[in-house]
Amino acid sequence: MKPTVILALLLAALTQVPAQPNPDAALRAAIHKETVDGDLKAAIDQYRKLTHGKNRAVAAQALLRMGQCYEKRGDAEARKAYERLVRDFADQQEFARTARTRLAALTTSEADDSSNLRALPGRGFTYSVSPDGRFLFQSGPKGELNVVEVATQKVRQLAGAPFYQPVVSPDGRQVAFMRRFQNGQDTELRLVNFDGSGERLVWRSDKDLGAGAPQWFPDGKRILILQWDGSDGRRLLSVAADSGEATRQWEGKLIHISRLSPDGKYVTFMRHLRDEPINEQIWLLRLSDKTETLLFDGQSYMNYPDWAPDGSGVVFLSDRRLPGAIVDLWFLRVVEDKPSRFPILVKTGIGEMTKGFPNVWAAGLTRDGAYFFSKWTPTGGVIRQLMKINYDPETGRVSGAPSFVSPKGGQTLGHTMSRDGKWLSYIRQSSQSGDSIVVQSVESGEEKVVPMNPPPKHLQWVYIFPDGRSVLIDGTHPTEGRSLHRIEVQTGAWTTLIKSDPKVWGMWPGGISPDGKVIYFNRFTGKTTLTARNIETGAEREFRTGLNAAFALSPDGRRLASYQPDGSDMVIVIFPTDVGTEREIHRVSRQRGGGIRWTIDGKSLLFVHGSKSPCLGEVSMIPAEGGTPQSTGLAAFAEDNSVFPCGFSDLQFHPNGRELYYQAIGEERRPDGSTFALSNFLPGFKPAK
Repeated sequence: MKPTVILALLLAALTQVPAQPNPDAALRAAIHKETVDGDLKAAIDQYRKLTHGKNRAVAAQALLRMGQCYEKRGDAEARKAYERLVRDFADQQEFARTARTRLAALTTSEADDSSNLRALPGRGFTYSVSPDGRFLFQSGPKGELNVVEVATQKVRQLAGAPFYQPVVSPDGRQVAFMRRFQNGQDTELRLVNFDGSGERLVWRSDKDLGAGAPQWFPDGKRILILQWDGSDGRRLLSVAADSGEATRQWEGKLIHISRLSPDGKYVTFMRHLRDEPINEQIWLLRLSDKTETLLFDGQSYMNYPDWAPDGSGVVFLSDRRLPGAIVDLWFLRVVEDKPSRFPILVKTGIGEMTKGFPNVWAAGLTRDGAYFFSKWTPTGGVIRQLMKINYDPETGRVSGAPSFVSPKGGQTLGHTMSRDGKWLSYIRQSSQSGDSIVVQSVESGEEKVVPMNPPPKHLQWVYIFPDGRSVLIDGTHPTEGRSLHRIEVQTGAWTTLIKSDPKVWGMWPGGISPDGKVIYFNRFTGKTTLTARNIETGAEREFRTGLNAAFALSPDGRRLASYQPDGSDMVIVIFPTDVGTEREIHRVSRQRGGGIRWTIDGKSLLFVHGSKSPCLGEVSMIPAEGGTPQSTGLAAFAEDNSVFPCGFSDLQFHPNGRELYYQAIGEERRPDGSTFALSNFLPGFKPAK
């Protein structure tokens, strides 16, 4: 056959190929088949074809609807559809989010039907369990340490608040726990008898060093402690339970959540290498010669590595099967210091990931191999309370116990101090009465609510003008919208300083010049611009434009300090308010930044930093000329698992320089109400008789 004839036949064949249907039209047809015709089987077939198409939005929606069809039929294939959507279509955020919700619902349903997973009676958040599984150690309504008998649900108080990480001795006669007040005091290891008597201090950590993760050695005479500084440094200490004498067992970097093996010869620990994308590893440390062995590089979130009771391996939580969505329980066998090649998935759907964290707290394993854990659910809210603490300007450290500023409580934020130190102003937020400006006498504590007319829709920040008769607010006027306004304290009358602009998403004030003529604020239009505005002439000057950054005006009004992100770091930059060059004085590596504030003498800066918002949990000080920062002692380390406070912001000094006001931040969490016990899940495990 001639080539021209072959070509003609091929062209004829191609012209006879039917046109490909429009993906959106095909999706609508499948939805019609599902919802109008009620033919779920045919709809599933149509959805399945669309999941392999090039249009990712259509494919993701098809997977979601296919999973919903399977659910209506009671078919377990629904989970596979949702899992594929979460795994392969993470860029389709709306559909992936819905799939995660459905997976969580399926997980709860499956957990309820599981023969080896049981919800224990009673309500409370469990931190640890006794080796025999008979007692739970929980937090009481006032933050006290309680012991709960599982069989009878009888509750006894062991120690007062605050406490964290309780663990019972091998013989069950003593309970060790950590105590720290987030106020600059040293971290303490304390012991209390199981009947609640004889509470005593055993050991106190060095200044500037946090400590936690207590673990009893098998002999019941020593306790292993993990100690950490404000950066990457870590130590493992062995503390004698009778004398408190501490012996250093190991020193290194970047570890957390250490667990002692049943024979006391090894320690497993987590090593966090990277946030985005997350990369965590499980390591094994042999205490006799300090040899470190990598057990597993998860390339995913992992946490709470704990030993099987017979020492045959390590169980841990991870979202590696469905990153960012579902937390499963895994088991990694360890034989003669060597791990098996891959971990084994032993239980799916232990919990869910929320804001990068699991909603599961591992309480531990019992001698018979039962795994106890509690679950909590974040409400999405943030607790904000205005507090104050003594500050020594000579040492740059806080001291004594902090106290709440407002006797009425509630959400208090956006505070500022008058220049004479007699008045404090802040915002109180209430779901019943709305937002209000409060002026408090520093001497007497008496509060006055500014009678704003008309009432605001929303308030965010407040600054007292130097004359003390008015305040600058970031607020939403009922008719003029959100902008910067001046409020007369006595009358509550509004004066709009900058008109609302639909192109401006927000304006956040950060300071007023000593003469009261210039206000400094961030203007956000998709990018943040640090701006100065003369309120008499309306003239503006823009200093910096970029990512969202905190800033502070020096007491003399001549310098600005900006605290801004730069890649994975945070950078502190100082520049004049008139003319001059800027200079970088410090870079906070691999952390996020919060508030920043000048000391009263203008010689130093205090700044907040941490790993994850909103819990930025350490306040440090650095000279304005640069140098090495030092901790102020105001800290809430992530290892504490503290709900409140877990972070700090909005630093503000009294003019005497010896009282530091700050906003303490916490995450609202709701315990799911039950502690769970998982049994008969460890491969090849047989409880000792």
